[in-house]
Amino acid sequence: MTGTEILHIFEYDQWAINTLLDAVEQVPTDDARKDMGTSFQSLHGTLLHILRGQMVWLSRWKGVPARLPEPNEISTADLRGRWRDLYNELFDHIRPLTHEQLHSNFAYRDPTGKDWSHPLYQQIEHLAFHSMYHRGQVVTLLRQLGQTPPHTDLIVYYRMQMSHAAGSAQ
Repeated sequence: MTGTEILHIFEYDQWAINTLLDAVEQVPTDDARKDMGTSFQSLHGTLLHILRGQMVWLSRWKGVPARLPEPNEISTADLRGRWRDLYNELFDHIRPLTHEQLHSNFAYRDPTGKDWSHPLYQQIEHLAFHSMYHRGQVVTLLRQLGQTPPHTDLIVYYRMQMSHAAGSAQ
C-alpha cells in the first residue's frame, strides 16, 4: 500500500462531504445552528467537528500546530472552501507516502496530553472512519430538520465513478 493507493479513501470522503454540503447549504442558518441535543449541538457544530478533526490529524502528520476555526468564526457556507483547501493539503501530504512510511509507527500527543504511537496507515484509516461516523449524524440531523439527505454510501460513489467512466469512454 502506498499513499497514492490510500488516496481513494479521501477522494470518496471529499465527494461525500461535498454531497452533504450541497444539502446543508439549503438549510436556513438558524436551523443549521439550532441545538439539537447532540454531541456537537447542531448540524453546523457536527460538520465543524469533522473538519477540525481532519485539521488536527493533518497538522500532527505535518508537524505543525493546528489552526482550528471556532464555531462562530466560520459559517456553514465557509465550510466548503475550508474543506477544499484541507483536501488539497491532505492529498499532497498522503500521495508521496511509501509503504514503509505508512506502516511505520507515528508518535503523537492527544488533546489530553497522552502520548500514543500507531502505524500511520491506522491513523489515516481512523480519520476516514471518523468522518464517516459523523456524516451519519449529519444525515440524521438533516432528517430531524425536515430535510431529505442525499445518499453518500460508498457504493453510490463507485456507481457514479462507473457512470462517469462509461460516459467518457463513449
